[in-house]
Amino acid sequence: MLSGKERTIKKIGHPIRVLIVEDSEDDTELMIRSLRKGGFYPRFKRVQTASGLRSMLDQEMWDIVLCDHNMPGFDSISALKIINEKRSDIPFMIISDSITNGIAEELLSNGASATLSKSNLNALVPAVVRELKKSRAKKDNSTHQREKKQKTGKNGLIENGKISLFAAKSVSDDMDKQSKSLVNGETGSHSGNGKEKSESVKNILIVEDELIQSILLEKLIKSMGYTVIGKATTGADAIEKAMQLKPDLITMDISLQDDIDGIMATKTIQDKSMIPVIYISGNSDKYNFERAEKTNFIDFIPKPVSKESLQKSFIKAENICQKKN
Repeated sequence: MLSGKERTIKKIGHPIRVLIVEDSEDDTELMIRSLRKGGFYPRFKRVQTASGLRSMLDQEMWDIVLCDHNMPGFDSISALKIINEKRSDIPFMIISDSITNGIAEELLSNGASATLSKSNLNALVPAVVRELKKSRAKKDNSTHQREKKQKTGKNGLIENGKISLFAAKSVSDDMDKQSKSLVNGETGSHSGNGKEKSESVKNILIVEDELIQSILLEKLIKSMGYTVIGKATTGADAIEKAMQLKPDLITMDISLQDDIDGIMATKTIQDKSMIPVIYISGNSDKYNFERAEKTNFIDFIPKPVSKESLQKSFIKAENICQKKN
C-alpha cells in the first residue's frame, strides 16, 4: 500500500527545487512544462542577475540550476563562478542555443554538468534525472568516505600505533596477487586481458547533441587509444557523416537536435552500411530499448557513461568485428 507521500508523488510528480537563471519568462515556462510532463513537480525561482543569483543561493537549498548563456549584463560563465563560490555541489546545466565549443570547454573545466539546446527540450528530463543521480551518488560517496576516515583508527592499517594484523594480511595478499600477475605477464592493458588493442575498430563517429557530454565522451574515447574522426548533433548530420567518413564504430545518442532521433538515424545508416553502433543515452527506458533492439547494435549504455563501461562495450565491438573479418 502506498504511503501518503508516495500517493502525492504519483499524483503530482516528484518534487524538485529548480533555480532558473534566465531573462525570458517564456523560455522559463517551457522548461517548467517539460519538467512537469516528465514526472517532476518543480518548485522554482527565476533570476537574471548576479545579485539575484547570490540572493537565491543564500536563501534556499536547490537541487539543480538551469541557466541560459546570454542575458543582459550576465552570462552562464559568470553564473557558474558564483555557484562555485557559494555551492559547488549543485548540478549546473546550460540551456542555450548559443554555446560554442570554446565556451563549452571553459564551462566544463569549471564544473558545468551539461549543455542542452532550447530547441530540444525533450532531452531536458533525461539530463536532469542523470545529473540528480550523479549528485546523489557523489554525496553518498562523500558521506561514506567521511565515515571510513572516522573508522580508520579501528579498522585501518594503523591501529593504536601498531600495524593491524588484518590490514597487514590484506596488503600481503594484494602484493602476492600483483607479483603473480607480473610473473604471468598480465600488464593491465586497456582490454584487461594482456592483448594489444584490435585494429578492427579504430575510427569513431560521435553522435551527441549535448556539447559538454560530447567533449567528455571524446576525451574518454581518445584516452582509450581510439581516433574520433567526426561528431554530429543531429540525425541528418549523423547519417551524412556516417556515409562520408565510414567510421568503424558509432556512439549514438537517442535524443538529438532534429526530428530524426538516434534510433531512426541508425536504421537509415545500417540500411546502407552495416556500421556497428553503441547507444549512449539518457533515454534508457523500455520503449526506447525495444526500438533499439530492432537495429543491429553492440551495446546500450545509460548516461552518465563511465570509462569502464565504455571500454567493455568497445571490447565487445572489437570481438564482434574480428569474428566478421
